[in-house]
Amino acid sequence: MRLSAAVAVAVLLAGVSRAEPPPVSELVQRLESEDPEERAAARDGLRD
Repeated sequence: MRLSAAVAVAVLLAGVSRAEPPPVSELVQRLESEDPEERAAARDGLRD
């Protein structure tokens, strides 16, 4: 069971490392947005 969890984490990290994060300035602009959906999207971008 530990091996499969380690494989799952490795696959997840490989996928995340290929994804291009949005520029910081775009995230800051979204965080300052009046739209709650934009702020939520920016927070999700910061977590990734």
